[in-house]
Amino acid sequence: MAWRSIVGVIAGFVLWWVLFSTVIARNRISALIVAALLLLYAGVEHYILLWDKLPAWYNLIVPLVIAGSVWLGGRIYRVAAREERNP
Repeated sequence: MAWRSIVGVIAGFVLWWVLFSTVIARNRISALIVAALLLLYAGVEHYILLWDKLPAWYNLIVPLVIAGSVWLGGRIYRVAAREERNP
């Protein structure tokens, strides 16, 4: 249980750092980094630690939804920024 808490805190700090740098720098690479880190974190959690405790369909879908949400958020931000520059 302590392992999950430690990994969760580290993932939270990394997430906020990358999201902050994405907003400030408007850098596509930062969004890809956070998507990869969250996919890795969710993959380890669901494929290794929680596989026996949750249904298989849930363990397969959750990491993909998390990474897809990050990608979609970055896409929405880029479209909004583009429309703001070119009204």
